[in-house]
Amino acid sequence: LPGSKKYVAFFYGPTLLVGDLGSEGLKQGDYFAHPPSSNTSSWRLGKPLPMPQVPASAATDPAGCLERTIGGAIAFHLKGSDILLKPMYDLHFSRYTMYWRLADPAEEKAFAEATAKEKELAKRAFDSVKIGNAASEKAHGFVGEKTNSGTGLYGERHEHHWRDANSGGFFSYRLAVGDATGARKLVAKYCARERGKRTFDVLVDGVKIHTENLIDNKKPAFVFTEMAVPRELVAGKKDVEVRFVPMKGNMAGGLFGLWLTR
Repeated sequence: LPGSKKYVAFFYGPTLLVGDLGSEGLKQGDYFAHPPSSNTSSWRLGKPLPMPQVPASAATDPAGCLERTIGGAIAFHLKGSDILLKPMYDLHFSRYTMYWRLADPAEEKAFAEATAKEKELAKRAFDSVKIGNAASEKAHGFVGEKTNSGTGLYGERHEHHWRDANSGGFFSYRLAVGDATGARKLVAKYCARERGKRTFDVLVDGVKIHTENLIDNKKPAFVFTEMAVPRELVAGKKDVEVRFVPMKGNMAGGLFGLWLTR
């Protein structure tokens, strides 16, 4: 794609090919963006599908990752998958992908490590917040001013959700501390390639426990900051408020995950 080294589209001669991702879970009413009987759009359908990828070699040898099907129709199998590519004009009433992300082994390794880290945190966490998930944030008493939320990492990888706050604002959650004795550890997940001024304080029940300064590490990955929560801040309490407050002229976040652990 023009201006991008991470995405490609496939053409067979002048014909645009798209990957058929199936129609499971769809019904007739889902094909209308704005149903007459509803004030809301129905274009967001079910759970997001995994983002299809193709080998990095597809940028220079697109035919190398496709295999022509038997018969006269224009159709190709994406090697290593059950996805069928066909002309866009041949595909109706189905999910499809037109743009394909080029696989980056180093990047995939980094994100796989982040996923493994999250699984490990989940095993020992007393509580955690799914950032950007309305139900999870509401259940954790979300409060904020001059705060924003969204998906993606600067236009890429929209399966990840974040929240931040502008200068003069803040955002906070209430996390359960569990019934075990002793200190706790607060773990925050951030993007390793943040931009702009992002120095902010992390407070537990009004007490600052950490000052964060996010920078661009030039690596396509996530970073996890572990912060000690003193015993006296959790003793005898059911839950605590965790607040993110930017320094003047800075932003707080983006925060991609939050856990309170042993």
